[in-house]
Amino acid sequence: MMLGRANQRRYERWRRFEGRRLLIRGQTLECLFNHQEGGFTLVESLGAFAALTLVLIVLLAGLSGAVRGSRHADSMREALRLAQSKLDSLGVTEPLTPGESTGRFGNGFEWRLRIREVRKGSNIHLIGAAAELTVSASAEGSRVPAVSLVTIKLAGAPRR
Repeated sequence: MMLGRANQRRYERWRRFEGRRLLIRGQTLECLFNHQEGGFTLVESLGAFAALTLVLIVLLAGLSGAVRGSRHADSMREALRLAQSKLDSLGVTEPLTPGESTGRFGNGFEWRLRIREVRKGSNIHLIGAAAELTVSASAEGSRVPAVSLVTIKLAGAPRR
């Protein structure tokens, strides 16, 4: 069989290398790939599972806090929407009578409305009512703070 010069040189290099053992950090390849001593010990496996458990606990605690904060924000947004709705209807569907009243919305939020009369100026140019509405969650242990809105509703000016 006739090989070209380049192929013959490659073949000779390969034959010379075949008899030698490759050393990596003082160990032969046979030792590195010995499957009889492969695998992990029980202590190494338990250590890996313990580390994984600690990482998962920290991640789940953070995720739980994020979900709790999201629920808190949703409750605050709902309370604010209810308070704005109640103040918008004040003077339109409910009379502007001075005093204090309380009630409960259908979804469990409670409201408290305080109205006081406002007269401005020595000649009483403007007449109206100052209204303060506080909406809070009805649960005793609720950590959602109350939302409080204040506005002035003008009733008009007296005629001269």
